[in-house]
Amino acid sequence: MASHWVLAGAAAVGVIVALLTLRPWSAGVPRRLLLVIFWSLGAFMIARSVGVLGFGFVGDAAVLTGLRPPPVEHRALARDPAWWDLLLWSPFFLLWGTCRAVSGWRLSRT
Repeated sequence: MASHWVLAGAAAVGVIVALLTLRPWSAGVPRRLLLVIFWSLGAFMIARSVGVLGFGFVGDAAVLTGLRPPPVEHRALARDPAWWDLLLWSPFFLLWGTCRAVSGWRLSRT
């Protein structure tokens, strides 16, 4: 549950930072700070989607194939979230992270 709140906070920060790059009133915000936030969020989201943080394509595939079985008492419950994460959330996090990284790259070149 805590990871959901952390990810919701990261998404909110990402929206604010994305708006800062588009508006003229963002001139007061240091460019390096925007770049650090963009690159950090992008790297975090891509790492989460791939499975470096335990979730993502690799982690969910390991749970579903039995390479990393969940505890016996949670085995029946663990398969549904793994499917949802594999087919819905991991692709979204990969897309969002890639968009953040590309936006940071474009911001660094302008």
